[in-house]
Amino acid sequence: YSNTYDTIKNAVADMFENNRFSLGGTVSYSSIYHMIDALECVNYVKLLNMTADGSGYTISDSGDIILPQNGIAYLANASYTISETRQE
Repeated sequence: YSNTYDTIKNAVADMFENNRFSLGGTVSYSSIYHMIDALECVNYVKLLNMTADGSGYTISDSGDIILPQNGIAYLANASYTISETRQE
């Protein structure tokens, strides 16, 4: 898969774009993890790390970011590391 990086980047961006006008709520760690893991070009997700800026949010034990009632989730400073695995 020659475009794995772009595929992952676009899928995550689309997920945030589709929810950008929702106030409050939760940014689900497991939803993002599973969405990436389900992409055809992804064999497995080794690590997913999400952080938040601002105030009034909390991070659950499961990694979900729980926004305050007037908070909006947006994607900033995303980075992706792609490793090739070879099957012998």
